[in-house]
Amino acid sequence: MVTYDNILVVVDHRQEVHHALSRAVELANNYDSNLTLAISVDEPVSDLLKKLSQAEVSKVEAHINERHLSELDELAKPLREQGLKVSTKVIWDTNFHRGIITFAKQQSFDLIVKTAHYHNQIQKLLITPSDWHLMRESGTNLLLVKQGRWPDNSNILGAIDIDAKDQSHSQLNIEIIEHCVSLADKFKVKPHVINVFPWPLIEKRQLQHLFDQDSFYKEGKELHAKALKDYVSDFSIADNQLHLAEGVSTEEAIPEIVKATQSHLLVIGTVGRKGLSGVVIGNTAEKIIDNLNCEVLALQPNSQ
Repeated sequence: MVTYDNILVVVDHRQEVHHALSRAVELANNYDSNLTLAISVDEPVSDLLKKLSQAEVSKVEAHINERHLSELDELAKPLREQGLKVSTKVIWDTNFHRGIITFAKQQSFDLIVKTAHYHNQIQKLLITPSDWHLMRESGTNLLLVKQGRWPDNSNILGAIDIDAKDQSHSQLNIEIIEHCVSLADKFKVKPHVINVFPWPLIEKRQLQHLFDQDSFYKEGKELHAKALKDYVSDFSIADNQLHLAEGVSTEEAIPEIVKATQSHLLVIGTVGRKGLSGVVIGNTAEKIIDNLNCEVLALQPNSQ
């Protein structure tokens, strides 16, 4: 069962519009979540005010802390009036992502919600170093939010790897589907699921005569199609919402299916080793994200 009982919202005090907060409120209304609004502060007061006494430095830091808490409380006030459960936190750390990660681990959040950055090349997602660190190291599911509300008639796409060789990655596939179905149900949209079916390549010329390549390809595709259906057999997902993308370039196939299905959210999985792994084990998903113009929900293994 998908739950978002406790959601951490990363607030950037430099922004005038807080898209991450808007999305978190939507989730809280649908999942009865507790929200924690947090600002990560990196203001080296001690370095700037070396001539002051420790007591004076502490006084300045307390003033800064109070100012940021006031900003958070101003954001929280109308939400509390709506009946939402909202707390606030100022995180002090000279490293932005380290402060967020440490706090998230201490409080055992179900989800971190953060505004993503987009550049003007057809509004593709631009992942910052801090975003990558949050994905790789936080141990918490991460939702990177695009500007504005989700468009009407948009859908949700989950990318799984049916070639997963171990229980952890197989379970992660199930969690990706569960999140897709749950979110689609809450927001009244359709869940879609994709797996990329690689073209079978027989590179050794001396071996090619041993294979009927058409049959080899057809058999492989049928096996992937069956495996994909097996994964979603316990969920109400129509056949036309299952996508077996053909090709050898996963990072190109998935953004195309995102567009074709009009999906505003891509749900992928992460791994604890180097980098992000969504539909293949390795760093391919990092290339996928570079080509996206939608939001991303990155799930951690065994996060539920």
